[in-house]
Amino acid sequence: MLPIVLSKHFLFLTGTTLILIAYFFQESSWMKVKGFFYNFINLLGAGLLTYIALQPFQLEYFTISILWMLISAARLFKSFK
Repeated sequence: MLPIVLSKHFLFLTGTTLILIAYFFQESSWMKVKGFFYNFINLLGAGLLTYIALQPFQLEYFTISILWMLISAARLFKSFK
C-alpha cells in the first residue's frame, strides 16, 4: 500500500510543480499566456491533478482540476490557429 500512496504524492507534486512553473515563467515574461508551452505545461499539470482527484473521488478537487484542464486544452487548441 505504501508505494501507491508515495506514487500519488509524487504525481500530485509533479502536477502542482508544472502549474507553478508555467505561472512563474508567465509572470517573468518568459512565456506568453497564449503560447503553446504555457498551455501545454498547464494541461499536463492539471491532468495529473485530475487523475489524483479520482482516487478516491473528491468532487470539489475534481471539479476545479477538470475545469483547469479543459481551459488549458481549449487555449492549447487556440494556439495552433
